Amino acid sequence: MPGAPANYDGVDKEVTMANTSLTSAGPPASIRPAVSVLALRGSRAGGIEVFVQHRRKSMDFAAGVVAYPGGRVDPVDFARGAADSRCPVAQEHARLWGRAVDLSFGPGSAGHQPGQDAALPAAVLLAAALRELEEETGASAAPEACVPWDVWTTPPGYPRRFDTFFYALDASDLQLQNTTTEASVGRWSSTGNLLEQFYAGDIRLWRPTYTLLRSVHELGDPSEISAGRRIVPDRPDSSAPDDAHHRKYGL
Repeated sequence: MPGAPANYDGVDKEVTMANTSLTSAGPPASIRPAVSVLALRGSRAGGIEVFVQHRRKSMDFAAGVVAYPGGRVDPVDFARGAADSRCPVAQEHARLWGRAVDLSFGPGSAGHQPGQDAALPAAVLLAAALRELEEETGASAAPEACVPWDVWTTPPGYPRRFDTFFYALDASDLQLQNTTTEASVGRWSSTGNLLEQFYAGDIRLWRPTYTLLRSVHELGDPSEISAGRRIVPDRPDSSAPDDAHHRKYGL
């Protein structure tokens, strides 16, 4: 793995919620479910490449950062999820997401649907991930190829907060390109090069992007994602901006 600078302590201004201001005015922002997809392929030079997008600096959220394709869960995803909630993939994803789904889709949450069964939230998230991937990259992935990978929650104090469910995807056989106006550039990049650019201060990464980039960089081949990853949701316990949860984001 590319070595971090000797004085790098894992908490760097480029890992923070770039260009997004804290606010304590008004009631706490509702936490909404969102998705993101780490599309991976092997590199001819060895190692792994991931498809990333350089978000436009004019965006009012995550401006100027390098990110993976994704976005918030939309109403259409609930309709698609309801139709697919009994499929084996949704059932397996419900098991893998575990308590994280309960936090984001349970009673009182922005994503809760009365009378839902355990697999419905998982099916909704998967529908959103497949839709966002196609909208932002033009690629259509098979549902069974998407592997639940991690969940991150925006810290308290920000005007927009999300439970973001990250998927890993072996996209070796897919053709991806940038098809969203939210990003100026979309390209395949080696995980090693991205880490080196980040350590040099040439690109901006939010803490989830950085942490998950390291997690896939350690893989020998994209096919290794099929083994899955232990998912531990990290929902902050307080709505106060100085919550200890900020430390996970490097704030």
